[in-house]
Amino acid sequence: MQLLTVARLVIVARLLSPNDFGLMGIAILTMTTIDTVTQTGFDVALIQRKERVETYLDPAWTAGLIRGVVLFALLQLVAPLASSFFNTPRAVPLIRVISFSVLCIGLQNIGIVYFRKELQFNKQFIFEFSGRLADVVVAIVAAVILRSVWALVLAVLAGNLVRLAVSYAIHPYRPRLSFDMDKIRELFGFGKWILGSSTIALLLSQGDKALIGRLFGATMLGFYQIAHRLSNLPATEFTMIIQHVTIPAYSKMQETMKRIKEAYLRVLQVTAFVAAPLAGIIILLGPDVTRALLGEKWMPAVPAMQVLALGGALSAIIATAGPVFVAVGRPRLMTKYQFLQLCVLGVLVYPLTARWGILGTAWAVVAAALVASVLFLRRVVKLTECRTGSVIRLLAVPLSSSVLATLAVMALRAGLPDGYATPLRLVLSIAAFGLAYLVSIHFAGRPFGYQVVGLIREVLAAVRSR
Repeated sequence: MQLLTVARLVIVARLLSPNDFGLMGIAILTMTTIDTVTQTGFDVALIQRKERVETYLDPAWTAGLIRGVVLFALLQLVAPLASSFFNTPRAVPLIRVISFSVLCIGLQNIGIVYFRKELQFNKQFIFEFSGRLADVVVAIVAAVILRSVWALVLAVLAGNLVRLAVSYAIHPYRPRLSFDMDKIRELFGFGKWILGSSTIALLLSQGDKALIGRLFGATMLGFYQIAHRLSNLPATEFTMIIQHVTIPAYSKMQETMKRIKEAYLRVLQVTAFVAAPLAGIIILLGPDVTRALLGEKWMPAVPAMQVLALGGALSAIIATAGPVFVAVGRPRLMTKYQFLQLCVLGVLVYPLTARWGILGTAWAVVAAALVASVLFLRRVVKLTECRTGSVIRLLAVPLSSSVLATLAVMALRAGLPDGYATPLRLVLSIAAFGLAYLVSIHFAGRPFGYQVVGLIREVLAAVRSR
């Protein structure tokens, strides 16, 4: 799925303009805003419950269906208002067409919640991958034919339609209308905190984009969208995996905090081991990657991309804590700390953006993520009774190794002739960074008991077993 996403982004970015991506960003932002502020949180509530949930499925599906119909109608009405806010009349038909996606999501088979609840990730993969594949194929074909933003719109619709069909094809449950308000209220008692968290997460993830679109228009929003996508793509995908796996896994051990602590430390170790070097590669090789994959027209996005890579790594670290709060039945903690992160972003984002454009926005996002990462880690350490020193070591070793690898590659690149072709230079730099990182983390981690070889073997063994 990661490879498909990268291929889609590279090919479509070469065929379409930054303005096309900005227009799509406005449409997605409008739909996502209305979708998020009406989240029920029922899926997470169903996953978190230890007892059987069969009697809750039909009421949850009914509520989701009604919500989808209401959102579809609402998006039809607010499309002109959203386009007026961004001073982009071309966004109106895009918003109205893409709103069919919320109907598809509302109609999805509620039975797929079992894939995550019972850790059936082979079926979850089929469900997610089928939609992603449809999205990629339609995006590329439509971009070649249409050469317009409508290629992106059609791709999103295709992905959601395929996921709708597959949800019924791979799970036998058939939902029916049920208006059991007692069950709905019970689920919402837990889900309201997911709603609060989702709403704040929306403001954190989309507020910066809304400000850029408002101040600078669709083209600059397109540059920022690409900078954000490329810098956060590895961390975003990794974060999604973490949340999909750890929420149900922790929920099954919610009565044994010692097991959650041990599992959390392993998750944090793997996350830092992966996120730190990915951020280093993007910061160091961002210009080469952009020029080689997307072309010269996207180079204005590079400075913001390099800064946002730090935010991506911090977001991955933050993502390790949220599932712990949800699994032990305290999702309000996640909402609380996300709100504090939002406050920091709200204070910084406008003055920095007004002064330095999208680069200032990127620094505001990173500053807010840094504050949040400290708050989240402090709380999860207290909740799980981890040792603070253990957490610091798990973060410090890969971070210092990434810095050493960056310095090594900078020295190597300084010695290369200027005439080296960009693709070859890029491949050599990535290979050198990977080697330098592994060597550095192997030796730097020894005094702290950081067994990187054992960690890699464990991860590979887990992959082979699946």
